[in-house]
Amino acid sequence: NIHAAIKNPITIEKLYANNFRTLLFYGQALCRIGSKIYDAPFYSSYRDIYKTAEDAFGKYDFYFSLVNLANKKAQKFITKKISEAVDDCETSLKVLTEENFKLEQKIAAQNWPSAVEEGKEFKKFYRKEIQKIINDLNSEFDLNELENGIHELRRKMRWLSMYAHALPGSIVLSEKSNPSTYQYPFLTKEAFDLPFNQVSSHKQIKPYITLPSEDFVAVGWLITELGKIKDKAMIEAAIYAAQHESEILEKKIPAGIKIEATSAAQQKVALVIDQHQLLNNLLKSIKD
Repeated sequence: NIHAAIKNPITIEKLYANNFRTLLFYGQALCRIGSKIYDAPFYSSYRDIYKTAEDAFGKYDFYFSLVNLANKKAQKFITKKISEAVDDCETSLKVLTEENFKLEQKIAAQNWPSAVEEGKEFKKFYRKEIQKIINDLNSEFDLNELENGIHELRRKMRWLSMYAHALPGSIVLSEKSNPSTYQYPFLTKEAFDLPFNQVSSHKQIKPYITLPSEDFVAVGWLITELGKIKDKAMIEAAIYAAQHESEILEKKIPAGIKIEATSAAQQKVALVIDQHQLLNNLLKSIKD
């Protein structure tokens, strides 16, 4: 867990290599859930603490992945960015170390609802998360835009999967149908094997939500495909920025950077999103 990881002195590189960023996502996910379904405002501030640390590790992850892709001039700039990211990681970990114990104390003192009541609130919360994405797709997202389009959509979709992983047993999947009946032609064995789609049950937790296996796996597939499109465009933009020693990626890629919707994968993603079929199926499956 996060507390065990941060109380032992360990290098940023080792934390990164051991998937520490995923634990920070789980911490955010649990705080997002807690801030909505419990009468406990402190979760929101702790969510921000986890997010700051996750952003720092995300910056490290991003620039570290560029080291072997750039020329010498760009590598000098990227090395500088990695060093800055390490400093950000260390600073955020100090805060997390100090605050994590306080969070554990507050959670221990919390008045917990009954499992039945908690289940009802969790269903409401998950429904709202899906509905918000549907509403945004109807109005906001331009899938040819990187930061405010592809990247933002992936962030929102990712939480649908992250909640199931952060709270094991709260969401389970129905049995797989016969592959010949799948609504989505891209649901191959590889799609079912994606890390986002490995949802575990928990012996001591009665599931709050049972989702159709194919629809949940399609969410994982969509997150993965959006990630591929996003990464390709971000890498190209970052290499350009590094070669020109630009601060273009200091915080966020400017909204004006466009990507061409020409790849087969991107066309497939656009089709799934345009139809809203996937998200509507998930919404309908959550029974009271």
